[in-house]
Amino acid sequence: MEENNYDILYVDDERNNLDAFKASFRREFKIVLAISAEEGLKILSDYPKIPIIISDQRMPGTTGSEFFEEVSQHFPDSIRILITGYSDLESTIEAINKGKIFYYISKPINPDEVKIILNKSFESYHLQMSNKILTKEREELLIKSEKEEKELIKSQLQNLRSHINPHFLFNSLNILSALVNDNDQAKTYILKLAHVYRYLLKSSDHTLSTLKSELEFIKEYIFLQKIRFANGIDMKLKIPEPYLEYLIPSYSMQILIENIFKHNAVSEEYTMQINVYIEDNDYLAVSNTLHPKNNLFESSGIGQINLIERYKLVSDKKPIFKTENGLYI
Repeated sequence: MEENNYDILYVDDERNNLDAFKASFRREFKIVLAISAEEGLKILSDYPKIPIIISDQRMPGTTGSEFFEEVSQHFPDSIRILITGYSDLESTIEAINKGKIFYYISKPINPDEVKIILNKSFESYHLQMSNKILTKEREELLIKSEKEEKELIKSQLQNLRSHINPHFLFNSLNILSALVNDNDQAKTYILKLAHVYRYLLKSSDHTLSTLKSELEFIKEYIFLQKIRFANGIDMKLKIPEPYLEYLIPSYSMQILIENIFKHNAVSEEYTMQINVYIEDNDYLAVSNTLHPKNNLFESSGIGQINLIERYKLVSDKKPIFKTENGLYI
């Protein structure tokens, strides 16, 4: 199929009419000619997006109205114009009903009147195509909005399952904190754990969170991990101030950081260096040193899939995952 290079297809069984039409309008429009309905359909199969199609009514074999009836089925976006005589009123009505013509031109042709009709036809075509594009975009936005709403409900249900009876947990943490009065580290650990849990509850109703709030959450999450792994973790944050108010999908930082500990060995011998920074292309980057665990089973990739799906709801950009110079980024 070739790219459309024409404005008008003109179909007529008389060569003189074809040549005269092209001579009259070739300066304003790009015109392709067909001497029969059959040839016209062949041209349309090669150039399906010709805006305007004009046909004479009285042609041997296939009439203009019959030609347009077939055109309307296969090339519905075209503006169809019938050329007919005053005596062919019934044929014109037939063309309107079956071929869905937009205009008809009476013989003998007046070039000035035809030019006005052609200009109006182009306006109608472009408005019609613009409306079609807007309708498609509206449908896509509705689908995206519906999908986002479903994802939010799904996320809320998942969080509800994992955060049953939060008052019981917080009360239990308070009691536990009171029981370890002589251990400052344990008290701090309990406090940070409560903060992490409270953030998860607070963010469960939001699709997006500020980068600042996500990073504050991650700092407390890393604190908990440092208690577990002692000096085996070193995290550096290099985020310029303006970026802190940017929005990212809620829990996305948690997914990335959690995956680091899920897939890597961490110890004082295998220090885990984590860097969070902004790349030149305005991407938020999270990198970590690679110390893969000797897992019996391969990763399911659910964390990455989850993150990719979350970003589809809010951005055309897609998260990128790569290994480079001993780092997973």
